[in-house]
Formats: sequence, C-alpha cells, structure tokens
Amino acid sequence: MDGWWHESFHIFAIENLAGNTFDIEKLKQVLDAKQQGYQKTTNVINYLASHHRHRLLAEASFRTLHPQAAFKRAKWGAVLLVTAVKKPMMWMGEEFGHSTRQTPNQPNKLLWSLFENQPNHDLLAYYKHVILLREKVPPLYTQNIGFFPYNAATKVFAYYRWSDEVTLAAVVANFSDIYLSGNCIPNFPAGAWHELMYNKILEVA
Repeated sequence: MDGWWHESFHIFAIENLAGNTFDIEKLKQVLDAKQQGYQKTTNVINYLASHHRHRLLAEASFRTLHPQAAFKRAKWGAVLLVTAVKKPMMWMGEEFGHSTRQTPNQPNKLLWSLFENQPNHDLLAYYKHVILLREKVPPLYTQNIGFFPYNAATKVFAYYRWSDEVTLAAVVANFSDIYLSGNCIPNFPAGAWHELMYNKILEVA
C-alpha cells in the first residue's frame, strides 16, 4: 500500500480536544503512529475530518461546547495536525469552521457565507499560519518525536521534534480551560528559543 489513514488520530484527537478526557497515552499515539506498532510512518495520513467523517465543529462533542471554546480547540486541533509525525490531510471546509454534518450519499456543499463571521475568518487565518509553519520548520519533516514529563493535574502536555541538524521544535499545550501563569516544563532544553505562534510552538537553532 502507498499510504493508510490514521483513524486513531481522528478518534483520539477529538476525545482530548473536546475535553472529554485527558489521556496522555492516546495523545502520544495521535502524534506518533509508531506507538501503535507501525514500523514505518512514511505514508501515515493524519486527519481530523474526511469525506466520510464529520468536520471537527460538527462532531457531537464539539456541538455542546460554547462557540468560543469550540473555535479555540479547533485551532489547537490544527496545531496537532501539522506537528504530528507524517502527513497531515485537511478536508475542505475544516480550515474555516464548516459545521454541517455529513449525510451518507448526500452532498454537503461548503457554506462560503461563513467567511462573514469573525470566528470563521480567524480560524482560516490560523490555518494559513500553521501550514506555513509546517513548511518552514525542518523538524516537522522528520520521524523524530519526544515527550516532556507531563502534569496530569494541570493538563499540560508538551512534546518536541528535531532534525539531523539538531534543530528543535517544541509544542506546549494546555488542555484545560484554566489560564496557567508561570507553569514550568521539566527538562525543557536551554537555548535561544523563538516563539513562532501563540500556542507555544517554539524553535531553537
């Protein structure tokens, strides 16, 4: 086979993004398919939505969230998608928050009028940013991934990617709804870090 869908990415990512659970082991499997026994992840295709799955904001667990929280977590889903090991697949409409549910054998036309809403417009801008990040940060092209010690109480989860040139990229995620000030990540590498975006995707030369 030339490639395969990483179905667990879709399932486990949504469970954690929606706030239904905070499962570190499942998050690791979301980000690194090797944790599920794949010997090679060259052609693993990660996705949040597809032609036979509801888009993120149409998922039942997201429809119960306050809209502001749902869009915030949708942005974090985009970060997971582009920083996971191997290929991200973005289903049309996901990038601007299309939220109508899929019906078997029925068309599901994109609602371009959603661009008139600020949250949808902001989500599209965010997706453009993370796509550019994927293009510009070399470690995201590799199969290398490691995980920092986590704090189950605060629901902070952090991981890092690296390239052969020893360039590091780190991602720090707060899966809670509580703002954390002064939170410390154990064993975080020292260096001249540059913050590339609000969600704490960082790169060090």
